[in-house]
Amino acid sequence: MHYNALNTGKRIQKLRKDKGLTQEQLAERLNLSTVHMAKIETGQRSCSLDVLTEFAMFFNASLDYLVLGKITEKELRGELEAAIHTLESLRDSL
Repeated sequence: MHYNALNTGKRIQKLRKDKGLTQEQLAERLNLSTVHMAKIETGQRSCSLDVLTEFAMFFNASLDYLVLGKITEKELRGELEAAIHTLESLRDSL
């Protein structure tokens, strides 16, 4: 397994969107330029360990998830519970 900047960027983008933030808002909060932020999300630029750590702390995510896409059992359970809640809401609205 090797580091893939594009996949890391996609995971960061998903986390950002899940929080309802624009690239500009996230870049400002983490003291990055918007150009740098855009390049990270598109995989054109990789992150330093310091920047990856800032993302991990901001999103309360593990470095394993950001870098390798690995999720813990607790994270998987949370995703499943969220999916179940969404499906129940859809069912109830019918």
